[in-house]
Amino acid sequence: MDSFVSNFHKDTKIKLNKVKFDLSYTEISPFHCYVEKIGILVCIGQRLKARRKNLAMTQAQLSYKVDTDPSYIRKVESGKVNISIAKLQEIVTALDISLSELLKGI
Repeated sequence: MDSFVSNFHKDTKIKLNKVKFDLSYTEISPFHCYVEKIGILVCIGQRLKARRKNLAMTQAQLSYKVDTDPSYIRKVESGKVNISIAKLQEIVTALDISLSELLKGI
């Protein structure tokens, strides 16, 4: 029984490691994110990046709209910066979505 459980967990990890995110959604809400696995900041960043790309907007264009540096947008999208709610609100407004749409299901 123990070997079955350990093999099951090993197989599960392999399957989870092969999960890829489809960033082609036009809506944010159906975009599923594994917060437990990747963290809330990475999840938010992936959703922001998906929305920005759906709008065919560059990081530089978004950074201009929210009056920040493109490197900051890059860090937000990769989950490497602890973004404030105020700045997050500016970004979602520039991306023409609501904060509740961005965070739905997290």
